[in-house]
Amino acid sequence: MSATALRPIASPGLRAARVVADGEAAWVLSTPITGRHLRVHPRLRALIALLDGQRSLAEAIRALPPPAPDAPDDAALQAAVPALLHAGILHVPGRAAPKPKRPSGPVAWARALVFTRFDLGDLGRTMPLARPMLGWLFTLPGFVLWAALVGTAAALWATRPEQVAASFQDMLDFGAPDAIQA
Repeated sequence: MSATALRPIASPGLRAARVVADGEAAWVLSTPITGRHLRVHPRLRALIALLDGQRSLAEAIRALPPPAPDAPDDAALQAAVPALLHAGILHVPGRAAPKPKRPSGPVAWARALVFTRFDLGDLGRTMPLARPMLGWLFTLPGFVLWAALVGTAAALWATRPEQVAASFQDMLDFGAPDAIQA
């Protein structure tokens, strides 16, 4: 089947944002299927808007107004469609959608390690118990308590800096023998 006979549609969840760079308008298309972003000319964005699955690519190109001098011509639009299909921007009904790209390499591994999610369960059941225990911290008495703690710490630091520094050093020198004695 030739590219002009295809009846593609925009991929589900396709997002488009209009941007102006160096005085030229463009559209940035992003799709959650592949996670890719693509900057396209406004005429190509207009073609994508016309592709509804009912008309063929050739019919949609004919429905566009004539190109401006700086705009891509009809042949360039037709040539761009396979790249849009590969990027996941367009989808042909009845065909398998492109598989999401799985990141790999050390950056992806580090990202997976740093941004790992842990299921904490349904915390809503604990709220009736936690609200009375922790909620008072966000009231006026809680603020007064926090202010008193911060004020006391600042006063100790100002009046006895050597003792506070020695105390911090003792906490930093915690080792295995200290853990056994504790």
